[in-house]
Amino acid sequence: MKYYCDGSTYMNGQEGQDSSYLVKYDDQIIREHLGDFSINYAELYAIYKASTLANLGDMIVTDSQIAKIWATKIMKRKFRETMPAETIKLREKTFNLVMKEKFLTITCVPREVNEAGKEIEANPFYGGVENHKIRLEKWKQTRPKKASKEKQAYNYFADNYGIDEETIKIKLGIK
Repeated sequence: MKYYCDGSTYMNGQEGQDSSYLVKYDDQIIREHLGDFSINYAELYAIYKASTLANLGDMIVTDSQIAKIWATKIMKRKFRETMPAETIKLREKTFNLVMKEKFLTITCVPREVNEAGKEIEANPFYGGVENHKIRLEKWKQTRPKKASKEKQAYNYFADNYGIDEETIKIKLGIK
């Protein structure tokens, strides 16, 4: 059986980042909010979740080369020293399930053919619908507004000639 996996993180690497993962197999979809984790953690968690569901020899499909490596390779000490403790624990649990207990195959494919990725693209999910609505409103309020042509002209003269907006208005006779 094939298990399609994908992780998703809103504002990855920034304050307020919010992660979730999705596993799709047969006609089933498992999706869960993870919270304040990086995209790589969310991708790895998706593989971990799929590996808990999979049977001996099944295939896991992901679009994350990093998560695939973390799940299938022994990690060198220098990388372990840079990772958060919870990521190291998850990596070890995933590695044991995939490589030592269930002998699973992990295949990395482009996002466009990852069934879990298609589902996430169609229906983004970060901390539930209410949190998504709140973030959307905050984004609408804080996104940069496009300046009017008049304001763009003022900015041009200010940036290129050091003339402030008030001086420009006076010279052009604009009140």
